[in-house]
Amino acid sequence: MPVAGQILRIGPTGLVIVPDGSGAWPAAGAIETEWNDLQRQRDRRSEPRIPLPMFLPNTTSPSPLRDLSAYGLRYALLPGERTPAVGSAIEGDLRLDADTVIAVRGRVVRCMGREVAIALDPPGLSSDLVEALRRRFLAPLQ
Repeated sequence: MPVAGQILRIGPTGLVIVPDGSGAWPAAGAIETEWNDLQRQRDRRSEPRIPLPMFLPNTTSPSPLRDLSAYGLRYALLPGERTPAVGSAIEGDLRLDADTVIAVRGRVVRCMGREVAIALDPPGLSSDLVEALRRRFLAPLQ
């Protein structure tokens, strides 16, 4: 979203830009849409996550997945794997174990160290699938 102005303040939650009057400023509707998208992202983070064990049931090799929810997942990069760019699209099948494969489609929202967070495209994972994954992967740990 192009803007022209002067940065008035930078803080932990964003920055304040004062328009310079050159006309390069988004319309009120575009600002409202962006604000609503940001609110949805905050809501996504508050969704309960399913922490996944390092070794999923019936496997001997470690899983790169750290956790998942209906709206996102987090995984560790494999040795030699390049860090994807924030904002880049991710799409494909994710094998959780020999019996479980889920379709993943979303965008990289965060890279911290060797971990990558993906926000799934709407509608995300169905609540039935999330509950089945919770039972499958958390029940054996309890």
